[in-house]
Amino acid sequence: MVDYKSDAKYPVTAPGQLPPNSTSYITSPRSISQNTSRSMSQIISPDATERSPSLADSVDHRIRSTEYRESHGDKQGDRILNLDQLVKGLPPSHIDLHITTWNMGNSQPPDDLTGIAPRKGGGYGLVVVGVQEATYSIKRKGAQVPSQSEFVSGKTRQLFDFHGALQAWLGEHYLPVETVKLLEMRLIVFAHRNLRGHLSAIDVMDEATGLAHVVGNKGGLVVRMCVGLTSLAFVSCHLAAHEGQEYLERRNSDTEEVLQGVRFREHSCNPNLDLLAQTDHVFWLGDLNYRVDLAREGCKVNSQGIDKSSMNKKELAKAQFDVVKTLIDTRSWDLLWSADELSNEIKHQRALAGFVEGKYNFPPTFKVQFKKQGMHYNPERTPAWCDRILWRSNPGLKAAVRQHSLGSSPEVSTSDHKPVWATFAVDVENPSHTNVITDSKFKDCPDLVISSLQGHNLKVCDLSDSDPYIKFYIGNNQIEGSMLNELAETQKQNDTLNPCWGDDVPILRCNTANKSQLEKQSLTMAVYDYDFEKKLGDEMGFAQICLGDAVDSAREIEFDEPVILNGVKYGKLTGTIKMVWPDREGRRAYREKNKKEEACCTLL
Repeated sequence: MVDYKSDAKYPVTAPGQLPPNSTSYITSPRSISQNTSRSMSQIISPDATERSPSLADSVDHRIRSTEYRESHGDKQGDRILNLDQLVKGLPPSHIDLHITTWNMGNSQPPDDLTGIAPRKGGGYGLVVVGVQEATYSIKRKGAQVPSQSEFVSGKTRQLFDFHGALQAWLGEHYLPVETVKLLEMRLIVFAHRNLRGHLSAIDVMDEATGLAHVVGNKGGLVVRMCVGLTSLAFVSCHLAAHEGQEYLERRNSDTEEVLQGVRFREHSCNPNLDLLAQTDHVFWLGDLNYRVDLAREGCKVNSQGIDKSSMNKKELAKAQFDVVKTLIDTRSWDLLWSADELSNEIKHQRALAGFVEGKYNFPPTFKVQFKKQGMHYNPERTPAWCDRILWRSNPGLKAAVRQHSLGSSPEVSTSDHKPVWATFAVDVENPSHTNVITDSKFKDCPDLVISSLQGHNLKVCDLSDSDPYIKFYIGNNQIEGSMLNELAETQKQNDTLNPCWGDDVPILRCNTANKSQLEKQSLTMAVYDYDFEKKLGDEMGFAQICLGDAVDSAREIEFDEPVILNGVKYGKLTGTIKMVWPDREGRRAYREKNKKEEACCTLL
C-alpha cells in the first residue's frame, strides 16, 4: 500500500514561500519508496516532454496546513479586514472563497471537521461545500448539531445533519445562503453576516442525469447569486463512474445534460442562454469521476506492458495500479497528469470547454481505504483525481479570479475519497463602480462595428444543416438604469453550417462610455437555428469576445472564437470588431451610412 503520513510537507510550489509559521495540510510521503514495482525509466514514454505551460501553471498555489487551523493560511488578516469594511458601509472590492468537495461514502462525517471547512470560517466571505453519497445513519456521540438555521433571507429553515454540523463548525458569524439536494447529493453555500446585504438574485436548481436521465443518483446541483453586481454560480456534480471509453463519454454527456437542464427563471437570468454565457464566474466541483487512462493519446507514461485486449479485469487493474503507484511514490505529478481524462477532454473542448483548474501537486484522492488516515489505496482500483474544483470566467473578467490554494485532506478517513478544497479571491463590481449611461448621455457611448462575420462547422439542428442567425448581448443583467430594450440580431442564413454574414451585421451601441468598465465587458454572440414555429429556435451555442483590446484601438481587431453549447465546442465564429467613438460633434459616421442597421446590444 502507498502510505502517506502527515508529518512531512510538500514544498510550496509558487510564486513565493509561506511564512515560517504557516504549515501545509497537503501531506506528502514520509519516505519515497526505493523499491517501486517499476522503475521510472520503464514508465516514462520515450518521447515524453515536460507539460506545456498553461493558465493553471500561473495560479498561486499556496499550500495550507495538515492541521486545518483556525488561521487557515497567511492571509486571514486581509480577509477579516475586507469583511470589516462591510460593517463600515463600504461595499466589498473582492470576496474570499473557500470551496470543498467531498464524496462522503454514505458514512457519518467526523465530529472534528478539520480539513473539510475552516474553523470559525477563517475570515472567508463565502464557504461552499458540495458532497456526494451523503446518506448515513446518525450515530453522534458528541454534542448535537443544529437542525435548523436562519438563512440570509431572514427565514429559518431545516438543515440536513451534515449542514447543521457545518453551521456549528463555522459559528454564529456565518449564515446559509442557500442549499439544494438531489437524492444523495448536497450543496450548501454559507456567507459571512457582513456580506449579507450585498447578496441578491439568489436561486437554486438541480438536474438529474442518473438512470433513464431522470433518477438523481447522478447529476448536478447549482446555487447562483450576485455579490454586488458580480454574478457567481457554484455547480456541484456527481457524474457517471467506472473506467473505459463508454463511461468517459457518459461523463461528458452528464456535464452537457447538467448545463442544458439548468435554466434559471427570468428574474435572474435569460432563459434562452445557458448558465456559462451569462454568469461572470462559474465554479464547478464534485466527484466528477474522470479517471487515469494510461493508454490515451498524448499520455507520456509508457504503457507498453499493459495490453487491454489480452488481460482480464483483475490483471489489468494490477498492471495499471503498479504504474500509477510508482508515479505517486516518486511524486511524478506531471507524468500522471498526462494520463488524466478530464484535462484531456477540456483541452479538446469535448466537456467543460473554457474551464481551468489549479495544479494537482498531491496524490489522487480516489480510491482509498476506509478508516485509515493517510493515503492507503485499494490495489484493485487505479488511483485517480476524481474529486475536482474548476472555474470559468467570462473573457473580460478572467483576471478577476485568483486561486490561492488547492489541496486535499488525507487525515479525513471516513470515506474512500479524500476531501479536496481550494481558496480564491474574486474581484467584485458594485453600483458605485459602474457608470451606466442614461438616455441623455447615451450619445456619448461608443459603437461596436462587426465585419467579415462567418460561422464555421456549426451544429446540425435540422436533418443535415441549420438556418443560423445571431443575437448579441453585452454586460451583466444586474446593472440598473439601462434603457436598452431592443434586441440586435443578424439575418438568418438558410441551409448551411458555414454561414457568411460579412458586413451585414447590426451596429451595436455600448451601454457605457466608461473605458475601465468597457475593458471588462464581454460581447456574447448567441447562435440560434431559425424556426418559424418557435420564438427563438434551437440553441446552437455562443461565442464571446473580450472588449478590452478594442477600447483604445483605432484598428479592427480580428477574432476567432469557439462556439460553445453546454460546455462542448460546435464550430467557431470569425470576423473583426472595432470600437468606434462619436466625434466631438457627436457624429457617428458608421450609423450615417446605414441607419436601418441601428440597434442596441441587450444587457443580459
